[in-house]
Amino acid sequence: MRRIFTFGCSLTSYEWPTWADALCLHYHLEEGCKTYNYGSVGMGNEHVVQALAAADLKHTFTDDDIICVLWSSWSREDRIWEDRGWGHHGNVLNSKVSVTFAKDHFSLENYIMKNITAIHSANKAYNINFQGNVQQVDDVGTVAEGDGLLHTFLTSMDQTNIAFTNADREAFCKANNDIDPMELIRFHDGHPSPAEHVSYLKSKVLPELGISSLNPKAELWMQDWTNRLLNLNLKLTGNADKEDASGIFWDTMGKWQKLRDSEMSSFQENYKDLWEARKMWSVESGVHSMLCRYLESTP
Repeated sequence: MRRIFTFGCSLTSYEWPTWADALCLHYHLEEGCKTYNYGSVGMGNEHVVQALAAADLKHTFTDDDIICVLWSSWSREDRIWEDRGWGHHGNVLNSKVSVTFAKDHFSLENYIMKNITAIHSANKAYNINFQGNVQQVDDVGTVAEGDGLLHTFLTSMDQTNIAFTNADREAFCKANNDIDPMELIRFHDGHPSPAEHVSYLKSKVLPELGISSLNPKAELWMQDWTNRLLNLNLKLTGNADKEDASGIFWDTMGKWQKLRDSEMSSFQENYKDLWEARKMWSVESGVHSMLCRYLESTP
């Protein structure tokens, strides 16, 4: 039986289904594959490679496995803090939590070196069947504008599979009479909708995997989630009070997370399963298991 593993940040695993979840469901329905979405909110590329290594030590990758990675932005700090588990603050250049850290420790060259090392090493170590990139222009790329070579590299890197660009968002709006049907949701949360994930899946991921079309049940599942967001956007539209609207949005997100986890547990393992986490970012137990597996596999 083939298995599929997906890795990445919140563009791979989020409060609502992503391209990776739809792909996992597709393989589960079409081939009965075991599926594993080991993405998580805030992951940088060092942690993506750590997750790849942890998954390999736990499951032992084979040539039959399908491995897909959506590489994250390059300005993220992947670190396990003794008092609060894995730090998941995302981009250190615009995260309020990380302002002090970035001021004291950020170095453009260091972040470029560690990301190139992580991505290059992963490609040497594993047979990655699909890989895409998050657009770099809005974070590290802007910091590098004073250096022509670095800026050119970061803003043009692997344009083939860049995910969720401004052009993609414009196309999504154009298909809806030049109106963004998720406008008020994006006020609270800027992540792509399930419909945008399906568009990325069909245009970039499936062709590289040699898949001609998405399983109809998987596509319908994604449409159901898109409709949930559309209905929520309408609900927010009818509420003029921003504070009340914010409460409605985040209350709905909490309910959706439970629904999402319930639906996906029937066909997919997730990040918490990989790291044996009682809560989302508590990875200590999983790290200890990773160490034991590493010691057992080392001559």
